[in-house]
Amino acid sequence: LAAYSWNLVANYAEAMEVEAIEMLSSASARRVLFRCQNRFQPEGEGELWLDEGLLLEDPAVRVRATSLDHGVTSLGFCAEEPMHVNVWKNRLEEMNLLVGPWLGKFKDAIMAGKPDDTPIRAWRRGLNTIETPEFSLGELREQIVRIVPGQRVGYVVDVRYTEANVERIVALVKGADHLFIESPFLDEDAEQAATKNHLTARQAGTIARLAGVKALTVFHFSPRYTDRESVLRAEALAAFEGR
Repeated sequence: LAAYSWNLVANYAEAMEVEAIEMLSSASARRVLFRCQNRFQPEGEGELWLDEGLLLEDPAVRVRATSLDHGVTSLGFCAEEPMHVNVWKNRLEEMNLLVGPWLGKFKDAIMAGKPDDTPIRAWRRGLNTIETPEFSLGELREQIVRIVPGQRVGYVVDVRYTEANVERIVALVKGADHLFIESPFLDEDAEQAATKNHLTARQAGTIARLAGVKALTVFHFSPRYTDRESVLRAEALAAFEGR
């Protein structure tokens, strides 16, 4: 049965690939590729050299990571958009254009920096069908989108409060637009937090303030605070605001 299932996967018409990256340090990682056409057998294993923890870079997003101590090694992440492309829906309606997959390809072309004369097939509502008129990339960019600076978002979970961890997190998410960070315990239970290799809400808020992030969201609360989640959030916010 297992062999039959593997053969079915290998015969899928659509390609599916999973790239796994194991971070060894801020400068190196191990990579391996799994493809359904190869029955998800590991292939192409090799070592990657990282630029300051840069795990992924494409036109839409860059992702950096840093190793942290949770009793075992854990990772903190920061994702950054080079730019953000906002589509004006009212402009689409004025041009009788429809929302659809073509908009994703259009945005990808902008983020990839393709020339203004790049042809884009849009969707337009016809009398009894959907038409696909062709526009230039530059024409559509001028008429239906607003391009703004991209956001940086940090994500940190499963980490203990140590000087080394704080330094690494602050360096990773410095000035980020938003930080999502764990706060399983209240500061009154700091000893328990240390035993469990986790942060308190006050420690999470302090890290966010030291990093100078613009917005903070805490999560990953211990079940012991099922009816007191607002207290955890309030403690983190007080530390974030320096109170």
